[in-house]
Amino acid sequence: MKILIIEDDYKIVQAISFALKIGWPDVTLLSASRGESGLRMIEEQRPNLVILDLSLPDMDGLEVLKDARLFCDTPIIILTVRSEESDVVEALELGANEYIIKPFRQMELLARIRCILRRPITTSKDALLEWGPFKLDYFKRLLFINEKTVILTTIESQIMHELLKDAPNIVTYSRLSELISGGHYPEVVNSIKVHVYNLRHKLEADSYAPKYIMNMHGVGYFLSK
Repeated sequence: MKILIIEDDYKIVQAISFALKIGWPDVTLLSASRGESGLRMIEEQRPNLVILDLSLPDMDGLEVLKDARLFCDTPIIILTVRSEESDVVEALELGANEYIIKPFRQMELLARIRCILRRPITTSKDALLEWGPFKLDYFKRLLFINEKTVILTTIESQIMHELLKDAPNIVTYSRLSELISGGHYPEVVNSIKVHVYNLRHKLEADSYAPKYIMNMHGVGYFLSK
């Protein structure tokens, strides 16, 4: 396994590396102290996981995350001192798989990583899903509905994949939260609602009176034909 740490504080890189070596003695560790070099390493080295700080000397970590999601679906964990809810929500909306606030606990970090690595990987067999008027190409992040082609973000594609896979059954908030962040957290549920709001704007003629993505209050979402 190969893990990339994008962090400019050498002591924190050492602490993360020490924890990772406890969990995975044979892990290959890579590090970058700047956002630009981190993006190059993601593209060239293709790590299995990225741990990303938000406060980098050359660019904001959220920009690194946004740029990385243009070309890869590698799991990315945000590890930062920034604890504002707006940062958490924005990071999750941009495609972060986890958000951990410093100072971090080593065993918790390892547990979060294990949780991410345990998540089922969508294979080519179930990457193309059809139901009713919908056809989803998961890897290309394209949704076809009637004569319309919709470009999705990474998380929008994940949400639609779950909804289509179980259509017309309800997909719960907790299940979507687990899929996106590895746990059931209130801020993640709020983020999911934002993603669904954006999906409705892309799919529905009237997003305030949806006919495709339906909500059961307090439970979750389901698709309707």
